[in-house]
Amino acid sequence: MTASMQLAMLAWDRGLEALGRPSPVRAARLAIADAAPAVSLLGSRYTPPRNWRASAGWTSRVSKLDYRIDATYALNFNQASIVDRNLRELKAFALG
Repeated sequence: MTASMQLAMLAWDRGLEALGRPSPVRAARLAIADAAPAVSLLGSRYTPPRNWRASAGWTSRVSKLDYRIDATYALNFNQASIVDRNLRELKAFALG
């Protein structure tokens, strides 16, 4: 949102308040403020995922035949994974 749009919105909001009407902008701000924050936990050794990509290509013609050869390579580091800390390797019970 640009600064001029923010100023126009603020002026419109103040104009409604001067007329004694409820402000939809203020109601939206309150609704956003009441939302519960999301919580994420990261390990102390966390590093964001990163990758390295390379590609090469060659296009040529033999007589009336055009051909093209392409190759792509990617290395991915520090990719995310899910670890269930509640999972046990040892079975606690079995049915049957």
